[in-house]
Parts: sequence; C-alpha cells; structure tokens
Amino acid sequence: MEGRRRFRLFQASPSSSTDSWSVSFADALSAFSNIVLDVVDLTILLGSHTMGFCHCMFVMDRLYDFKKTGTPDQTMDAGLRASLQGSCPPHTVTP
Repeated sequence: MEGRRRFRLFQASPSSSTDSWSVSFADALSAFSNIVLDVVDLTILLGSHTMGFCHCMFVMDRLYDFKKTGTPDQTMDAGLRASLQGSCPPHTVTP
C-alpha cells in the first residue's frame, strides 16, 4: 500500500535492534512498533529479503547448535530443518 513511504520513515529512524541479519520476527515487530508498519507489512518486508538463496553460514547455528545448546532450533519446521541440513551438512565452510 504505502510501503515505499513507510520504508523511508524507517530509514529516517533506524533501530540498532534491527541491524542484525539474525533479528527474530518478534524483536523486529517490537522495533517497528514505533513506526507505521503493521505485522503484515513487516512479514512482507522480512520475507522479501529472504527470497532467492541463503548461504549455509547464516543458518548453521539454528541447524546444529542453537543458542550454544548443541541441538537444532526446535521452533524451526522439521521438514525445513531436514532439507537445510541436507544442503548444509555440519562443518560446511562454503555456501
């Protein structure tokens, strides 16, 4: 609807909590609550930045050592996790 205008508002007032590529959806929603983005806008914005491909290095911790527990992220969909583990075996160095 007014995505470009809203994005300009966000650029004018960036939050350090959204600077990380690994920010959670809940944290991003909280950070965006001070501007005019709603949950639908945020879903579209975050989703559009994950289309295409992802390098293994960005998901390895969630696949094998989530929050230094030595186990995968149990909140991740099991089918997605299995698929990603097939593409990104442990100790993968390259994408």
